[in-house]
Amino acid sequence: MLAAIVHVADAIVHALDLAGDADEVVPPLSGQAWDAMKLNEEAYLHLFQETEQQFEEMSAILDGRRQGGPEQPGTRCRVVPQA
Repeated sequence: MLAAIVHVADAIVHALDLAGDADEVVPPLSGQAWDAMKLNEEAYLHLFQETEQQFEEMSAILDGRRQGGPEQPGTRCRVVPQA
């Protein structure tokens, strides 16, 4: 099931053209993997909208940090070694 999720997610990301690449090509999608998700059209549309929204939010956060903007709370990962 994990392979089907990754396969469908990859196709969705390419289809939404999140990279903005003019030469973007959506990889062939397995009907079996698509059906394995057991989502209806409404659920897929919601998934597409959520994916685009989260991508835009993360892009804005990263762009702000690259341009010297203030660091947003929770955007810094800090690893503390165990003693």
